[in-house]
Amino acid sequence: MSYYLKLDLPRNPLRFTPEKETQRQITGGYNLVRPEEILSDELLERFKEMGLKPKFVTLFGRNDTQSTLEDRLIHTDLAMNADGSWRKCLFGINWELEDSTNLFSWYDMTAVKEIWPTGKLSEYSKYKLLNGIHYVTRGGMGVPKGAVKLDETLIDGPTLVRTDVAHLTLYESKTYKRLGISVRFDESDFSSWDDVYQQLKSYSI
Repeated sequence: MSYYLKLDLPRNPLRFTPEKETQRQITGGYNLVRPEEILSDELLERFKEMGLKPKFVTLFGRNDTQSTLEDRLIHTDLAMNADGSWRKCLFGINWELEDSTNLFSWYDMTAVKEIWPTGKLSEYSKYKLLNGIHYVTRGGMGVPKGAVKLDETLIDGPTLVRTDVAHLTLYESKTYKRLGISVRFDESDFSSWDDVYQQLKSYSI
């Protein structure tokens, strides 16, 4: 089973220079912005050709240049339904800006306790749009006992990644504060990761 696809898309997804965006301040691990605010017209047109409807863009960063396994979080992506229940998010298309690279790894967490979000969120909280299942403890860092690595890929260009399976990212940037971008989409036309993969595999490199 494949967990990713390298895609034939622009290497710079942005309207602006990557250098400008890498100076953006990130709060709480990530910011969410509207696709039209940050993505290039060329990329938005390509998404239309691919039958994709961008919903929001996630900007990941901690205002630093590198990470270690001990300070990274294995998680499975979630979004909140209208009724307040949670659903797993199927996929994103990811870039790293400037000279940053990101080792993206997937894990089988069958043997590890799942910790789902609890507590009330404000009406406009970004954590309704993007949240996650954690493991062992809420916010627990590192790779716990029982986690089994399934696959990995280096995000060094536009990459479709599976997000409904537990994953961890490990990044390094030599010049600027690391900033990763993940475009998220309306998933109502897809019932599974396999649907996504089959629709987009003709756009792979």
